[in-house]
Amino acid sequence: MERLRYDEDKAFLLADDASTIARIVRTVPVDRLRATKFDQWTAVEIIGHVADAAEIFADRVRRCVEESVPASAIP
Repeated sequence: MERLRYDEDKAFLLADDASTIARIVRTVPVDRLRATKFDQWTAVEIIGHVADAAEIFADRVRRCVEESVPASAIP
């Protein structure tokens, strides 16, 4: 199995995405975020899913750094 290599561009893209979402949440009124729909989802729901995914991703990265043989929590 080939190991994935660190991609600095993708790492910066993740950081930029987090900054963009934080700016949107701070500057757009919550009523507008609840009213704006993308297909069946409101902006608030999409932001919530992105936040959940970020927590999962951060935990996986932490485990890779801290554990000598990290195992996936997903069977």
